[in-house]
Amino acid sequence: MNSTITVSRTSLSLSPLQIFDGCGEDVIYWITYNNLARPDFDIKRTYIPDSAWVPGKRLQTAGQEPSSLRLQLIVNGISHADLSAKMEELEQATFQLAYTVSLDIDGQTKTWDADSSLPQWGLVEHLLQDHFQARGTLEIPIYC
Repeated sequence: MNSTITVSRTSLSLSPLQIFDGCGEDVIYWITYNNLARPDFDIKRTYIPDSAWVPGKRLQTAGQEPSSLRLQLIVNGISHADLSAKMEELEQATFQLAYTVSLDIDGQTKTWDADSSLPQWGLVEHLLQDHFQARGTLEIPIYC
């Protein structure tokens, strides 16, 4: 399975940022093994309450609730300064007020509108830091 997440950066006048599912020295952002969750959407329903004229409640509206695209990723750098710059680049890409995010799995692409979010970097892992890498989790709020 090949998957890619693409974050548009048109409001920043930059090309899209891509997060791949494969690792390697030439890959800056990659999804850690088995740490990508497809979004689950729920249905929001509102009902007309009981009345003297119509017994029981009746469905008034139904629509999809927002969801999120969740993943764990690794950021690769070639030095500590480069790693910090690439972490900041990811933060800027996902902190935009309005953008789209796409998930491509084996050539099947789905795109959603997204809200601002920031990666959570958690603990500094010394083994990763020695190789100029950082692990983070990212949950991007998305809408249909």
